[in-house]
Amino acid sequence: MLALLLVLAGPPARSGPPPAPPAAIAPRLLPDEAHASFGESYQGSTVTHTFYLHNEGMKPVTIRRVETRSGGAGARFTTTPSTVPPGGAAALKVEQPLGDRLGKVTFRYRVTTDGPDDPPVRISLEGFVQSAYSPERLVVDLGSVDPRTGGSALVDLASDETGRLEIQKLETSSPELLVETVGRSGEADEGVSLRVRLGPGAPIGPYARRVRLTTNVANQPVLEGIVTGSVYGDVVPSPVPLSFGGGRPGAILAESFELRHRKGAGFRVVQLLDFTGGLAFGLGPCGAEGIPGCVRVDASFASERPGTFGGELVVELEEGETLLVPWTATVFPEGTDLRVIGAPKETAW
Repeated sequence: MLALLLVLAGPPARSGPPPAPPAAIAPRLLPDEAHASFGESYQGSTVTHTFYLHNEGMKPVTIRRVETRSGGAGARFTTTPSTVPPGGAAALKVEQPLGDRLGKVTFRYRVTTDGPDDPPVRISLEGFVQSAYSPERLVVDLGSVDPRTGGSALVDLASDETGRLEIQKLETSSPELLVETVGRSGEADEGVSLRVRLGPGAPIGPYARRVRLTTNVANQPVLEGIVTGSVYGDVVPSPVPLSFGGGRPGAILAESFELRHRKGAGFRVVQLLDFTGGLAFGLGPCGAEGIPGCVRVDASFASERPGTFGGELVVELEEGETLLVPWTATVFPEGTDLRVIGAPKETAW
C-alpha cells in the first residue's frame, strides 16, 4: 500500500530556489579598452591606434584572425605577439584609412582566437573627421551638357590650414574631363579658382567622374572630388535622375518627367524600355495645351518586396537617338511609420 502511494505521488518536490542558468562563456582575451577614440583627424588620412589584449586564462591563446565588421574597409592589423601566454598581453595595432568620410565615424572590428568555444573579442575605434578645405567636399555639377560642344563650370577652393592655397597637381579619371586653375579667389587671394570642363565627345547619358587635387596643405595634401552631369543631344530629359520616393509594399509610386528639344523642334518617341520590369509608363503632352518640342512621360513603380530599387529607363527616338534616364524607388517594410513631411499628423501613412 505504501509503495502504491509513493508511485502515485511521484518524486518529492524540489526545495529551494531553481538552479541558475549556465553562465555565458567569458573570453580569455580581454581588451584594455573595448571602445577607443582617435580624436580628430582629416579626410583622406590614416589613423593609428594600438589595443592591448590581455590573456586572463590559464592557457596560451593564439589570435587567428582580426577582421572588419563595420565601416573599416582597408584597415591593416598587426598583432605582436600572435600567441599570448597566460597573464601576458598582445599589442594589436590598427591602421585605419578614413577615405572621404566626414563627421563622426565608428569602425568596428572582431578578433577571433584558437579556442573553439571562446567568443570573439569585439573592439571599436571612433572619432571625428574634418576637411581642410572649403567647400568641404568638391562636387561640381555641370548640369545638362551637349556632347557636341561640351560644358564647363567654375568653382572656388580655399583652405583655413594655409594662408595661400596652391595646386601642385591636377588629375582626372577620363581624357574628356579637364580641370585647370584660372586665377586666385578670396579677399586676400588665399584661394584658387578652378575651371572644370567636359569636352566634346563625352558619352551620352548620366555622367560622373572623379578628380584628384594635390595641394600644399600639410594636414590633407590630397583632395578628391567628383564631377557630375547629364550628357544629352537635341532632346534633354528633366528631372534627372527620376525619383519615385518611397512607399509601402504594393503601393503605386507615380512620377513624371519631360523630354524637351533644345530648339523646340518636334520629335517622336519610338519606344520606352525598362529592363528591370518594375516600371509602367505612358506618354502625354507637356502642360494643359501642350508645349512644342516637349513630351511628358508618366511613369509608375510598384513592388510587393521591400528594398531599394533602381535602373535606367531607355528612351528611343525616331531620329535614332537613345536616352538613358536613371530612376530610384524605395519600398519600406510593413509596420514602418511613414509620414509626409509638413503634413498634419492624421495624414500619416
